[in-house]
Amino acid sequence: MKLIRTLSFASFVLVASAGTACTADIDSSSDNVTQQAPTQQAPESVGEFEMYRSEADGEFRFRLKAANGEIILASSEGYTDRSGSLNAIDSVKRNGTDANAYDFVSTSDGQYRFNLEASNGEILGVSESYTQRSDAERGAQTVMSYLANGPVLDDWTDLCSFELFVDAADEYRFRYRAANGEIMLKSEGYASERGAKQGIDTNVTHGAEESAFVVAEAVNGEFYFNLVAPNGEVIGTSSETYTELASAEQAVDTLVEHFNALQECSVL
Repeated sequence: MKLIRTLSFASFVLVASAGTACTADIDSSSDNVTQQAPTQQAPESVGEFEMYRSEADGEFRFRLKAANGEIILASSEGYTDRSGSLNAIDSVKRNGTDANAYDFVSTSDGQYRFNLEASNGEILGVSESYTQRSDAERGAQTVMSYLANGPVLDDWTDLCSFELFVDAADEYRFRYRAANGEIMLKSEGYASERGAKQGIDTNVTHGAEESAFVVAEAVNGEFYFNLVAPNGEVIGTSSETYTELASAEQAVDTLVEHFNALQECSVL
């Protein structure tokens, strides 16, 4: 059975929050902005849609990233399920190569932003803020060029049933969410996306064995568990503590069952 140790809970619990796109207050009247559609540029390197689940509200969102990693368009709203976010991405692809789909507005702080709109006026995506109107126009041109060149989809919400996200310190982390939405396991921080994805594969590989889990008692008398690699490195930690030892052990049994079902899965 699993080994019980009294350890400092603070040294293992990993608290992370995902970065979400921030939007400034927008003056939708845009009276002082002369509408001018962007001119499409030649396609650049292939961009990437990232779909992720927000730490703040649990909803699904997407962002379009340029080849240099810059976020050039973000979803205008969250979606309760993955299919809603995927449908929105498809709408962005269909509408985003049309120069007339871009609406330039001034924000309350005197900067500029553009919205990507569907033919019915629905806002599909929003840009960051720019200090000059001309900068916003170039940003829209960049979005058009990437969409014309066929961006790929990196689904951060379906990596062997894990979710990958970037925390407030710009480190990559992942978490395992059960079917009922409960987050059961969180990772340490990684400097690179590839490192985090390797961590997911390592979790799947070693998490299929009950002996890889160590259930421990926290300083407050509750229980938590770590997933430990053969070299002794902690590669995953329960996202909460349990008042009863049996509850922590049941959570481990659930994860072992789930990870056994994922043995053929790799994110790399």
